[in-house]
Parts: sequence; C-alpha cells; structure tokens
Amino acid sequence: DNIEELINALQAFVESDDQALLDEATGEEIALNNKTLDVFVQQVSLMSETDRDDEQENDRVSLMTIHAAKGLEFPYVFVAGLEENLFPNALSLGSRVELEEERRLFYVAMTRAKKELALSCAQMRFRNGQMLYNEKSRFLDDVDPCFLNEAFNISKQKTNPFAQEVKYTPSPKRNLTRIDTPLPKPIGGVPVESMDEFKPGVEVFHDKFGLGKIVSVEGKGDDAKAEVMFEFGGLKKLVLRFAKLKLKK
Repeated sequence: DNIEELINALQAFVESDDQALLDEATGEEIALNNKTLDVFVQQVSLMSETDRDDEQENDRVSLMTIHAAKGLEFPYVFVAGLEENLFPNALSLGSRVELEEERRLFYVAMTRAKKELALSCAQMRFRNGQMLYNEKSRFLDDVDPCFLNEAFNISKQKTNPFAQEVKYTPSPKRNLTRIDTPLPKPIGGVPVESMDEFKPGVEVFHDKFGLGKIVSVEGKGDDAKAEVMFEFGGLKKLVLRFAKLKLKK
C-alpha cells in the first residue's frame, strides 16, 4: 500500500499544473518548472514540516490511516468504515494471514484512544458507482459487549434487498476552465502599505533563514515577491506578505 501511495503521489506531482510551491510558514516560493526528484522531495519535506507544526497545536482534529498507528496517542478516537469488504478489505478475505493482519490493525486502531473510542459503520455506502447495503465488520463481533455502549443495535437492522439495485447516474460532463484563485490572507506578517520599504540592496532578517540582502523585487501589493540572498540559506524567492521579513536596524 505504501509503495502504491508513493507512485500515486509521484504521478500527481508530475501531472500537476502548479508552477511553484509556497511554504506559508516561511514565505518561500519553490519553482516547479523542472519537476525533478529533488523538487518532489522538497515538496514532501514541506508537507512533513507542516505536519510537525500541526502536531504542536492541541485544539485540532487529526485525520490519518490506521497503518500509522502507535497507540495511546489521542484522548478521543473515531474509527469509521467498519464494514465487510471495507474493513476487512475484500482482498484480504481469501487469505487467513491477510485477514489476521487486518484484525491486528483493527486492534491497533482501538488502542490509540486514551479515554473514549467511537466505532462506526454505514448501513448504506456509495461505492463503485452504486449504493450498496453493508454488513457490519466481523471485527465488531470480537469486541466484548461489556465494553460497548451502542448508539443503536445494527444487528437488528433489516437488510434491504433492493439496496444494491440503487444506481447512481452521474451528471453530464462540463468543460471547466481552471482559474487561479488568490492566495489566502495571511495572519499577521508585513502590512501591504509597508512593503514599499523592501527594495534591492536593503538588508533584511528572516526568522528561519537569518540575515540577507534583497536582490530583486517583483509585483505589487499581495503579489509582491522578492529574491533574497541569505548568508547561510543562499538565494530564496519569497512572497513578501507571507515571509514576515524585518528590516535590519
């Protein structure tokens, strides 16, 4: 699964229309004109840094796969999709070894919770172009009832024999033109009216890259960008309203 996700990420990276990556934490703009493996790794690194920054926030919701489980990580955990052919996956049903691996993952998912654990399944789910009736996962039967507080008893829900005949008719395809939306307004940072102070030759300080000198400036207002040569970080292209540059005093 991990190899497949890596291949999908590489394919999406190559086929994307993005011309640059923006690290909103630093304001650095990374060009994607040459979609090399090095640039892909930089993109993944930016995503990883964002994940680490998010981990420092307590008031948040984390959405992740069960495969990344470590155990007792969160006070409240919600495990969704506990249905046959979904969890356990349909591909694992023909192998006892794979089925037991799915069962192990279910156990690991449950042990992530410190205080409360919510297990859920859907009676109807849209899959493969149609609405299908779902049986609850066999893994739920393995949980001792004394530990459960059921919102409703899914075992008493009647099977709808017509559920699998409900088809979905997709709407006609439309020709859409991609429109580049403006960047979101940053929280804090340099006010637009003060950006005129950033000119070639001016020495500035960046929280991450340190001391540097502006080489060139392009654009105005929210679109203003600057190339800055830092003493230790080298040449960086920054979006000024995100970069939070400070003039050297």
